[in-house]
Amino acid sequence: MSRLPALTYDDTTDAQRAVWDRVAETRSGLTNMTDENGSLYGPFHAMALRPHLGEHMLELGHAVRFESSLPDHLLEIAICAVGARWTSEFEFWAHRRLAQAAGVDEAVLDAIASGDAPPFTSEAEQAVHRFALELLDAGHPSPEAWESVVDHLGHESVIDLTVTIGYYCQICFILNATQVGLPAGADPVWGGPAD
Repeated sequence: MSRLPALTYDDTTDAQRAVWDRVAETRSGLTNMTDENGSLYGPFHAMALRPHLGEHMLELGHAVRFESSLPDHLLEIAICAVGARWTSEFEFWAHRRLAQAAGVDEAVLDAIASGDAPPFTSEAEQAVHRFALELLDAGHPSPEAWESVVDHLGHESVIDLTVTIGYYCQICFILNATQVGLPAGADPVWGGPAD
């Protein structure tokens, strides 16, 4: 159960309803948008609860996910690395599915979740993962990690990658602080609660 109070669509203010409607409009891949209390799943509950922040977070999230110069499989590897770093059950669960749909191998995702060296099939995947881990763990990528990811992606895409990592850290912090659980029937990776 989330630490946040339930918020149903009928109980929203105009500003909250605008954020809720934006979630429904832009996140059509969510098959079930609400939990058993009628609140939005995932980080979207917090965004609707605080719409002055939520509207901006949704816009940045849309740009990060849907307007990125990164290929989907590299984007999802980075996001899964962030979810694993912060042991954010919901985040990893949601993006593991998107990573699989983008062609990321199950063994790679299992290794990311466990903190082992993933069996990447490309140097670009390895470069993205290394850059993400170094940025997450030290706050500064090494010169070698920087050069490798720039060689594979170019400077503009590395900016996209860096913003993606930062944005999903914020999402993980919201999920972890508010103790957002997994949907019923979803298996936790690290033993976190399911709703």
